[in-house]
Amino acid sequence: MRFVRFAIILVAILTSVVVSAQQQQQEFQVKVNVSLVSVDVGVFDRKGDAVTTLRKEDFLIFENGEEQEIRVFEPSGVAFNALLLVDRSGSMRAAWDSMVSGLNRFMEALRVQDRVAIAAFDSDIVMASNWRSARTGKKESVGLLPDGRGTDFYGSVVWAAGYIRAEKGRKGVIVFSDGQQAGEGDGSTLKDALNRLRQVNVPFYFIGYNTNPRSMSEMKQLAEISGGRAFFPSAVEDLAGVYEQIGRDLGRAYNIGYAPSKQPDGKFRQIEVRTLDVRLHVSQSRDGYYAR
Repeated sequence: MRFVRFAIILVAILTSVVVSAQQQQQEFQVKVNVSLVSVDVGVFDRKGDAVTTLRKEDFLIFENGEEQEIRVFEPSGVAFNALLLVDRSGSMRAAWDSMVSGLNRFMEALRVQDRVAIAAFDSDIVMASNWRSARTGKKESVGLLPDGRGTDFYGSVVWAAGYIRAEKGRKGVIVFSDGQQAGEGDGSTLKDALNRLRQVNVPFYFIGYNTNPRSMSEMKQLAEISGGRAFFPSAVEDLAGVYEQIGRDLGRAYNIGYAPSKQPDGKFRQIEVRTLDVRLHVSQSRDGYYAR
């Protein structure tokens, strides 16, 4: 029955899916704090296949054309903790089936060492599945039913930032929502959400569906300040592919960090990552950051 399809998310372990070279070359995140700037990048050969065996010595990083000393390096095999935050308010009901498919595709793209947790929000937040391995253990059915109540979008983002901060290692949050605040919720505002994301230094990836110009702009702001990305699929059928892309990107990136040689000045600074092997292509989420 259709009700069952809405109510149950099958977090299933399925076969891997081939991704196009164009998808493979989409990577993510710039994280910024007072003393450290870190960039997650993907590296690909001329065939478009991911290269995951490089060492720290194989990379160079530049800020505004000046080479920087690499202070932090994490290889692509490092485990990743992903919190999936789902808007279950009434305004998202039409996209629910496709979102369910997207969550399963996301799980398929992760690796044995990666972990996931799932939470849903409307005017409140419900923890649907606590931390577990993405690829091992029993299949798990997670009950989520779309609700007709309001949407505490800002409060949910603030909550997610606090929840994920306690986890060690690489981590990120993937948010599915229309980004439209409906009701006061816990009283959090866009400013509160931006400040919280700036503090925790964890990348947030927003998948915006049925957005309006204001909510789209706010999602972009939140993604930028956290070092993540915002996606706005034009059709509900594209949701699964976006989830899958994010999952694969998280699993094959290197993390490279440096301490800028110049003090913050509020201006935009360009970041460029290169490999010593000029035959390889480096993909990074964005080209720089504002040094605040």
